[in-house]
Amino acid sequence: MDSSPDISESACQIAKWKPIVGLSILQNALSFSPESPSCYADAVFVSIHFFNNTHYRRKRTSVTDNAQAGLAILDTRHVSPETPAEKLVSAYNFVAGSETYFWKAKSRFLFGKTTVLNDTQELRQHIQDCIPKDRNIIIVGHGIGYQKTCLTKIGFDFESDGIVACLDPSRIAEQVLEYKAGPFKRLLETLNIPISKLRAAGNDAHYIMQAVLILASIDCDKTEHPEKWHLLMSAARLPLPTESPFEAETLAEFEAAIAEKKKRNRQLQCAREPTPPIDGEEYDMCAVGEVQKTVEKSAESENSEPEKPSLVFGWIRTMVHR
Repeated sequence: MDSSPDISESACQIAKWKPIVGLSILQNALSFSPESPSCYADAVFVSIHFFNNTHYRRKRTSVTDNAQAGLAILDTRHVSPETPAEKLVSAYNFVAGSETYFWKAKSRFLFGKTTVLNDTQELRQHIQDCIPKDRNIIIVGHGIGYQKTCLTKIGFDFESDGIVACLDPSRIAEQVLEYKAGPFKRLLETLNIPISKLRAAGNDAHYIMQAVLILASIDCDKTEHPEKWHLLMSAARLPLPTESPFEAETLAEFEAAIAEKKKRNRQLQCAREPTPPIDGEEYDMCAVGEVQKTVEKSAESENSEPEKPSLVFGWIRTMVHR
């Protein structure tokens, strides 16, 4: 296999329509080489993954069609020391289907929040909104031919939408590693990428981007921009989230609800009777406050001055030690 694919301007036109190995395209776009063709300069990498993608081959999807589309984006303009590694890749998950399917999908997406869709036209608009405008777009995906077909079916125009290349990490792995194309999970394991909750489209898109970054670093001169390559590898090797944002948000809401319930129960308990002192000297100030409010309200109703706090505390002591 040719280890140095053509990256001339004419090759850009071929790469738009035919998935190619593209290691040189990948490395040149990431290393900002001045020798790179202009069509690969200032690139935005877009990892795309459709799940149950036969539904996206229709003109419209119905609410009963369970399908997902995942997106991960790396903008080469943001590859700088000022950008934290965890912010370098943005991931999105779009879901169409039943409410049960939607809830299951968003609980599995580890890298952001899931958006529910109604039809394919809405999906196209969401994807376009996520991608920076007027840039050179490099699409990457596992089984890129299928992903490209889905993009075409939902209305993407590879000419007007600025797509300059379609790359498949499995084919790049064949070029630089002793790897035979196979299941997506095997590629990730070969590259030692920690994985969890596969078959969630947004997760898969993020893993694809990690694989692309790792493959780009193999057998590549990184001395010209060492700090940028360090950032890229840090983004590719980030620890795997332990739970999805939806799971974390749901748990936080549950804990807040439990805390609020305990607080209300405590207030009700305080209103009923004072809590006995622990050592004979310290008293439940919540109970004292509630009793004092009761005394003051009673005094006001009788058009007289409220009793002094010292009398209230004395009454509490009398009741506690009785």
